[in-house]
Amino acid sequence: MDIGQAAEPAGRASRAALEGRHEDAVRLYEEAVALAPNAAFLHYDLGLEYAEIGQVDEARLSLKEAVRLNGEDADALSELGKLEIDSGHPGAALEVLDAALKVNPHHAAALNNRGVVEFLKGRYGKAVEYFRTATSQDASLADAWFNLADAYGEIGDDSARKDALRRYRELSR
Repeated sequence: MDIGQAAEPAGRASRAALEGRHEDAVRLYEEAVALAPNAAFLHYDLGLEYAEIGQVDEARLSLKEAVRLNGEDADALSELGKLEIDSGHPGAALEVLDAALKVNPHHAAALNNRGVVEFLKGRYGKAVEYFRTATSQDASLADAWFNLADAYGEIGDDSARKDALRRYRELSR
């Protein structure tokens, strides 16, 4: 593994991603991964970019490799969980999200994603708990506020739904 040689294509990939050139970012991260195949963070970044261009299977493989290389990476676990949710596999998401929360019980994105799983299973009260915890850990996580509003709507708490939706709109400006 040569992280030094991978730094140049990884830096270019990061710039491409920030500029919205995700296909270029994928190509450059693939180059970086080839130079440093044991660098978990490169697999993570590659997985995010694959997801951006809709290559779900490749994204899943890259994120799983990031987790294999560093099982304590709550970000990679949370992103893999989100990918599983988005792919219609809430059961698979549950496993990796619980692993993320075992590593970091305060990981706001993992808490939000865990709430999504509960919401999809029709357990709206439990979803509210996860979304509220997510927003308490990161009050700027707009998705969690939106999801919280939906969950409050499902349990019939219109006042709380309106408050959460207002907070989401403030953050989304």
